[in-house]
Amino acid sequence: MHPENSEGALERLELSFSAVCDAARLERATYAAFQWLARNLPSFNPFVAPKPSGPSKGPNIIRSKALLELSCISMYYKRAIPEGIVLASNSLVETCLEYATEIWARPDFQDLAVRQPSLFRLYATIYVALRQCNIAEDAFAQVIQGVYDQGYVTAIEDIPFRVLELRYILDLGGFSHDLPTYRELFEPTLLAKVPSLAYLTDEDAYSVTHTIFYLTDFGHQSIKDVLTDHEYARACSTVTQLLGHYVRRRHWDLVAELLMSCTCLRWFPSPIGPLAWNFLLEAQMPDGSVPGPFSPEKSEMDTEDKRQQRYFEQNYHTTLVTALACFSEEFLSAARINEKEEHLRSRTNSAKKSSTRPNSWPSVARKSLAWLKELGSNIDIDRAPLSATLEILVASWICERGTNENLGIAATKDIASKIMQMAATRRGITSEFIKCDAVLIFSSCGILRAIDAKVPELEDFIATISTSIREADSIGVEPTELFAAQYLLNRLGYHAKPVPPTTSRLRSLSIPDLWMADNKLIRVVCLEISAATSYGEKPLTAEDPFGEQLRHVLSAWLVDSLRLYDLETCCILLRSMKYIGIEDSSDIALGIDFLTAQQKPNGRIGYLGPEEQAVRSQVDVNENTGLYLPIMLTVLWALFELSTSEGGLFSTF
Repeated sequence: MHPENSEGALERLELSFSAVCDAARLERATYAAFQWLARNLPSFNPFVAPKPSGPSKGPNIIRSKALLELSCISMYYKRAIPEGIVLASNSLVETCLEYATEIWARPDFQDLAVRQPSLFRLYATIYVALRQCNIAEDAFAQVIQGVYDQGYVTAIEDIPFRVLELRYILDLGGFSHDLPTYRELFEPTLLAKVPSLAYLTDEDAYSVTHTIFYLTDFGHQSIKDVLTDHEYARACSTVTQLLGHYVRRRHWDLVAELLMSCTCLRWFPSPIGPLAWNFLLEAQMPDGSVPGPFSPEKSEMDTEDKRQQRYFEQNYHTTLVTALACFSEEFLSAARINEKEEHLRSRTNSAKKSSTRPNSWPSVARKSLAWLKELGSNIDIDRAPLSATLEILVASWICERGTNENLGIAATKDIASKIMQMAATRRGITSEFIKCDAVLIFSSCGILRAIDAKVPELEDFIATISTSIREADSIGVEPTELFAAQYLLNRLGYHAKPVPPTTSRLRSLSIPDLWMADNKLIRVVCLEISAATSYGEKPLTAEDPFGEQLRHVLSAWLVDSLRLYDLETCCILLRSMKYIGIEDSSDIALGIDFLTAQQKPNGRIGYLGPEEQAVRSQVDVNENTGLYLPIMLTVLWALFELSTSEGGLFSTF
């Protein structure tokens, strides 16, 4: 749920969470995870792992970091569990801490805290974690403080959230430092700057989660003293959108970290929160491990030990953070439940809504029209594909009629003249009509009529199609498949106004199936939305719970399409969002900003260099008409419909 839409839903969301994340289920998952970790303790030993070559031989850095993470998760478990609570995991956590202590106590490990100041955070964090558990000696704190005071640690360059991490470690350990305040350290982080989600990498997502971890002391402190209400709302929105994306990718490592972030933020993300928890807990393997996103290189020559080592390397971190998310949700979420409802509402409703009317649309239209004019001027009446010529017609019409800048319709008339000549001079023009997309054919006919440029051959073809559609009506063909044709034929005067199909087929899909839909199912859903809403004429009501679910699903799909650079699916999703009644949202603004950024200086839309190579290898396929033109038409159609509060493309003819 986006922060701006959260009001009045808190009680319902609590029930959703309690149904999925009951204490017993979370405890079972935590126990299973710690069982697996305890069985694999030797794999955390940096002294038995393959060592680096060269003169700097010592403990393996990857295993050392794994040991750090094991120490921290164990420490956070002990901090989260109220004193006196006896759980099955308690003894396993003690076993993990004892093992970490044995490694830490080795002089050939501990002394590296002084000899390798470049790894200060690693050694300092292990020490702080063990000291928090009353295990490590207090005296070693002077050593850690001395390394910090030498100045190297703060002199080296680091990315913003790592500097925030450094202050967090120092504060947790009670060390003296002169680092800036948490507010000052937050401001240069990626979370504070809120870049477009379309471009965020996995590493960026980890930056978001860890920034939240450090600002909240992993859920033990409220973030309200650092972030403004508006920043808090944006952080919640960012986490929610990323959570939907990574659930769809089955990236359980980031799903666990993002769910932990929700606990830290005292945020109730619905509907994706309960779904994400369910998917994550179901992903846990029978042995207690949780599949990680990383795949170390495999070899058929691997021994059983090597395979086990690879399995550990792939899954240990995800298993650790899943345990962290589980016990934190169980024991720290009480703090957010006790948070006053009015306080949460006032904070979440402070997020400003983004306008869906892009100021950049007129500029995009002008530049696109210039490119279309040049492309149209080079059309060979005898050889050019009819479909491409019709696409230029519709795209030019959108540019000229879709803005309030009095661009006229000269370009549309010019290309219409060529279409008329093609129809009159080419033999077998009907077979070319058949090869064209039906919506393109009907839209072209409507535009040609609007500029008094009827094409008799096209009119005859559509009349024949209309007869076939009426026959299909009589034999009970599924209405969704026919609706687009019926709708446009009605606008052209060939068919009675069709009755929109219900959303029953959409509602029959399970919610998990919707969230995990592949591209084929996404297209089917968007087709159903177009038909059920009559292309936005009858949007779903705001009170419809299914409509609310669809809004969130479409948002997750949109982020996926942007990150995959699937411009066509992105445009279809944006139009579908408009059709179900989303007028003002950060999702639509995200899509618009992304699409307008894809226009090149020459007006062509799309940075499709990799795809160009495939097109150039095909005989008789022009990259402009075969690749860029269809994408441009799709983008222009979406941007035009999102820029107007009136009817869409089909209302212009």
